[in-house]
Amino acid sequence: MKKEHVQIKLGLKGTCLLLFVIGLLCITLSFVNFSKPFPWWIAWGSSVANTLGTTLIASCVISLILEISNINSIFQKILGNVLNDDFPLDAYSKENLEQFKYRICTNECKQGMKKEQLIKSIYKYERNLLELANGLYYDYHKAEYVIEPKENEGILKVNAKIEYKVINKFGDENNMRFKIKTYSVSGGSPKEDYENNFILSNFEINGDKIRNPEIMIEEIPKELDSNFYDYKVKINRNLGKNKAVTVKMRYEYNMPINDKIQSYKLTLPCKNLVHKIKIKKDQGTNNEWEIKTNGFTAFYYRQKEEDSKFKIEPSGSDFVRVSYEDWIIPGGGYILFFDKK
Repeated sequence: MKKEHVQIKLGLKGTCLLLFVIGLLCITLSFVNFSKPFPWWIAWGSSVANTLGTTLIASCVISLILEISNINSIFQKILGNVLNDDFPLDAYSKENLEQFKYRICTNECKQGMKKEQLIKSIYKYERNLLELANGLYYDYHKAEYVIEPKENEGILKVNAKIEYKVINKFGDENNMRFKIKTYSVSGGSPKEDYENNFILSNFEINGDKIRNPEIMIEEIPKELDSNFYDYKVKINRNLGKNKAVTVKMRYEYNMPINDKIQSYKLTLPCKNLVHKIKIKKDQGTNNEWEIKTNGFTAFYYRQKEEDSKFKIEPSGSDFVRVSYEDWIIPGGGYILFFDKK
């Protein structure tokens, strides 16, 4: 005859429940009078049953508390790992993620700042920074400007050399827009004047020379007495969706000598900028000229510190080097002031 064995496995909860029932039964029995036929029950039996029952119940409660504590610890550890490494961002809507982000930010603020207060603070620009982080940026932007005063002709002749690298990590549309305002030397119409007034001697994109770029001329209306310039020279070019594009340009143009204040502003975020500007002595009048410079950016940098990431370094009065060795957001740049000594 074949014997069958029945095995019952109790987990922690089942064991605790069984012991709890036994403990409860022991306490209940301790209140029952079994003096007949057990005279020893009154002496010590009932107290032993009560103590045993109380001990069993207390042990069950403590075991469950410890188990819950262990489960909570494990849960917190798993949750921490999920948040750090494998948080399923794709499973949540944009609105849920924004709420979660605001909760983290308000938790980091002092005195429990509320979401509404955070949005009205300077943190409101976070959205703009996030948009910039998703767009094009300059890996570097280098420029050298040599300015030659010609007082007898009433102009400042500028020789410019520019090189920059645009990073397009998401393959977006990348349109190059080059524009300068210039001053008519011949006095003729802009289309007649610009070939002698604006000279593009080199134009390269990713090492390929662009022989005949399309140059647009736009006349500046003389409606304002303060307008020194006669027309704009523009070059627009589609650079495609390349992940990285290097542009090099070399050109000359004229500025009116009365417009002694010039400014440069970045149109894309930039990781590293180095611009060098030099002004020569006037060969016609023999007068010496000087440059004064000041920079501006969205964030404050201490220039006097040795490890400063933003520096304006003059070398004498006729040469200056402007460098930013950290991120600059669009609108950052510098101002130049030219004058005779």
